Amino acid sequence: NIGRGFETPTLIELAYRNGGGGFNFALQPADSLTKEIGLKAKIGNWARANLALFQINTNNEIVVDTSVGGRTTYKNAPQTYRKGLELSAEGYLGAGFEAYLAYTWLDAEFTLPFTSGTPTVGVPSGNRLPGVPLYMVFGEVVWRHAASGFHAAAEVRAAGKVYVNDQNSAFADPYTI
Repeated sequence: NIGRGFETPTLIELAYRNGGGGFNFALQPADSLTKEIGLKAKIGNWARANLALFQINTNNEIVVDTSVGGRTTYKNAPQTYRKGLELSAEGYLGAGFEAYLAYTWLDAEFTLPFTSGTPTVGVPSGNRLPGVPLYMVFGEVVWRHAASGFHAAAEVRAAGKVYVNDQNSAFADPYTI
């Protein structure tokens, strides 16, 4: 698949401009080009696997500029880049057991430097996009009792470190639950 995307700013994103009142008419829509290729496989009558590789180039990504006292302003980052893969497998294990495993690796970064905040600070190219972990994993094993419809499951979720600002100076630790 190859596709173009277009994201207009929301009214909330337009509501304030940095350094003054009134609408933020400088905020531009983000546009992106997405490329994805994938494979699907069926293994007998008991399992399936999926693999997808993708790349997303975005111009004018809408990002937070400042957030002070409940008032958030937004601006455009000139360019961002995302590349990654998604892999999943599911299958019947026998005796009423099924399993599912999914893994996502996502490298999301700013590709051109820009400034943001008050006081203004630089965001260098190569910084990771905030709120996007490098990896995520989900796994589940389910047991089903077909005659009664009862089922029980155990699952695990894990995610990598998540930066919480454009400068990548603070982050949330990786976790597994």
